[in-house]
Amino acid sequence: MDKFRKLGISEEILKALHEMKFETPTEIQEKTIPAGLQRLDLIAGAATGSGKTLAFGSPIIQHLKKGDGLQA
Repeated sequence: MDKFRKLGISEEILKALHEMKFETPTEIQEKTIPAGLQRLDLIAGAATGSGKTLAFGSPIIQHLKKGDGLQA
């Protein structure tokens, strides 16, 4: 979990990742999560099963604000 924590992921998301048995971020996750958390635009490609959904989804989820309508 420490490697995910160092990427800047919130404690709530870290708890969910732990419960789902995620232990170490993949290369695409290490390269994109910090930029996504800074709200930078990203274009990245990686193989199927490499962790792209978590790479792009975790920053989106972390920045969601209840009641703000369409956000991503």
